[in-house]
Amino acid sequence: MDYGILTLRGIEDYWDQHDGESVFSDVVLPEGLSKDVLVPFIITRAGDFPLLQPDPDYIRHMTTNWFAAHYDNFEAWLKALELAKDTNPLENYDRTEEWHDRGNSTTQDSGTDSGTTTDNNRKTHMEGDSINTVAAFNSSSYEPHDKTHTESDATANGSTTNTMQYGRKSTYTPNLDKTGHVHGNIGTVTMQDMLQQQIDVYAWNIYEEIARMYIVEFCIPIY
Repeated sequence: MDYGILTLRGIEDYWDQHDGESVFSDVVLPEGLSKDVLVPFIITRAGDFPLLQPDPDYIRHMTTNWFAAHYDNFEAWLKALELAKDTNPLENYDRTEEWHDRGNSTTQDSGTDSGTTTDNNRKTHMEGDSINTVAAFNSSSYEPHDKTHTESDATANGSTTNTMQYGRKSTYTPNLDKTGHVHGNIGTVTMQDMLQQQIDVYAWNIYEEIARMYIVEFCIPIY
């Protein structure tokens, strides 16, 4: 194989015709990037640009290392694009908070209630008659025999004391879970600007960017 002027397309065509290998055979990509899409994309963009090093084995080895070195970058780009899909393009503020309230509160009190009732100079008057009746030996009816009349007066002095003891206790144990979600536009950027930024994100193509980076690294772009 003539190594004088070597292009990526030339290497791929040669290996495809002889042993089916490729410069990108050992390349490992993050999940979400398709090698079947990326490799033809790079070859098409590279066109007939000469390679910096006209050595197929060297280019293959360095290509594998280059993709390994950029693996984390490509994976981060994919995650950012996935996040952009789930983002509301007209909101720039999104906060979720959770509160957990725990605690105990006890209230306790006790005391004595007492009262005294006084009753002084309470006078009582009682009056009545008592009549005795008897029956003769030859009679079945009773007749009055004697009558007694009685009267009495009384004066009372005294007091009554009532005492009551009491105790109260109450316990409050809060166990509350609350969640708050605040979102929207806080006004620092207009909705039109935010929408344009979202359009710019989707206008950026990860396959196009990787192909551009690869060509700069391994080719001499001559237009």
